Amino acid sequence: YQDHLPLDRLRRRFLRTHNVGLAESTLSDWCIRLGEMLQPIVDLIHRSVLAAHVMQFDATYIKMQDRGHANNMRNCHLFCKLGDGRFVFFAFRLAHNKAVVKELLEEREGYVVADAHPHYDVVFDTSDAKCIEVGCWAHARRPFYESLNGGDMRAAIGVKYIKKRNKIETKATTAEMSCEQRQTLRRTESEPVLRDMKQWVDTNLPNMVPGNDMYEALRYANKHWRSLNRFVEDGRLPLNNGAVERIFRHIAIGRRNMLFFGSRRAGECSANIYSVLATCHVNGVNPRDYLQDVLLKLAGGWPQDRMHELLPHAWA
Repeated sequence: YQDHLPLDRLRRRFLRTHNVGLAESTLSDWCIRLGEMLQPIVDLIHRSVLAAHVMQFDATYIKMQDRGHANNMRNCHLFCKLGDGRFVFFAFRLAHNKAVVKELLEEREGYVVADAHPHYDVVFDTSDAKCIEVGCWAHARRPFYESLNGGDMRAAIGVKYIKKRNKIETKATTAEMSCEQRQTLRRTESEPVLRDMKQWVDTNLPNMVPGNDMYEALRYANKHWRSLNRFVEDGRLPLNNGAVERIFRHIAIGRRNMLFFGSRRAGECSANIYSVLATCHVNGVNPRDYLQDVLLKLAGGWPQDRMHELLPHAWA
């Protein structure tokens, strides 16, 4: 899971380098058992994510073997929740729809950083919503750059505003500002830039032809302006969802190598393993050392009331 090696490739490597013959089904059973053993730790990771001040949320597709679908395959999804940059929880689901999103976020109260996928409206745009939407500026920026690269020089103004705001964030990072100092900087320097940009958006959007890149860039910014400005409220809020997207890069590499999960159970156990390994990664913990120690503790009957000691950051 760390090096994204399919089980067949691992089987051949064991045979070639150690002269050990292992059935692919045996390796598969080991992975399933590992995912099940890690469940108590994964449950704690999930509770930590739900209790975090900032949660980041996104999804990526993954294939699963299913005899009832065309080519014996169906598209499923791995949903990722990142809590305060320290806890990573993956959930495997057969679909990506409003019901799934509602189920995954119904226990969350507070900030949720996400892109503007229409399925997320079910947790953000209701009268009893407990999730507070924080927009992703990477998604807002992309159509302006695409429009500019397509030759529409009007987009250069939008790009200029975004670069100016980014420089303010860079200033805060370079100066190693506290969250309180960053929030003050955002209110004094970023807010005026955002006001000017909103005025420019409001002036130009009515004059655009629906359907072209520039229209889509302005429409997106206008529609999601409130959530895109949420970062000014709190110095701990990120400007984009890049942290989750970087975690997904590892999933993408594995997806190209292993191609698919063999069953729903395999997907769910894999999500558990990904949760623990990714949490190790963001906390600077060597996953091999961690698993070698923690699996023995779990197998030895580690007490439930001390399970929090086995979370990667506490174990370190």
